[in-house]
Amino acid sequence: MQSLYEILDLDRYCQTFAERKLVAATLELLEERPFNEISVLDIVERSHQSKTSFYNLFENKEALAVFLFDIVARAVWEKMARAIDAEPQWREKPRAAVRTYVDLCLSYPRTARFLIIDSAGGITALDQSRLNAHAAFAQLVASRLGFEHQDEKTLHLLSTAIVGAANEVVIDALLRSEKGKIDREAEAARLINFLHHVILQLSVSFVTMQTL
Repeated sequence: MQSLYEILDLDRYCQTFAERKLVAATLELLEERPFNEISVLDIVERSHQSKTSFYNLFENKEALAVFLFDIVARAVWEKMARAIDAEPQWREKPRAAVRTYVDLCLSYPRTARFLIIDSAGGITALDQSRLNAHAAFAQLVASRLGFEHQDEKTLHLLSTAIVGAANEVVIDALLRSEKGKIDREAEAARLINFLHHVILQLSVSFVTMQTL
């Protein structure tokens, strides 16, 4: 299976060879063990880079985590946007977006767990990145699924509810997968269908509210 680095083409966001190697190595290590069990030494050894190269680019491991979060969130956003744009049927556009997100999360569960669950509240510098990413995904939902005509307050509530629902069901699946209780393909299909239904229902509900 391709690494997440390759799937998301993260070369585009890394400006130097050392940066690319360090990011790719960290993503590999995240699929093997939790971030708090990964040391800078582990990262430089896996990447075949020196500690000097690491500290020339990142102040510490947490700074690398923030950079990693930002570029992965941006790459996932772009991948979801392409999936939505490639789907010709409006009612199937939410499914295309959800499929992209769910497949990535369940294919790389440990990395997804770090980015969605473990890093929450654990790395202060990530808090703003998380808010920025949430806003960007909410805006993607609004702009690509045709909700721009809603007033600002309704638009914010609708898109935020959709993003929140997606994250909550993915988190549940990730936690259950660690206990060996799910079949990944079956779970992905279930989540995709469920979230597709949620998005359509939320959309109808908010539009109805606007007409009352």
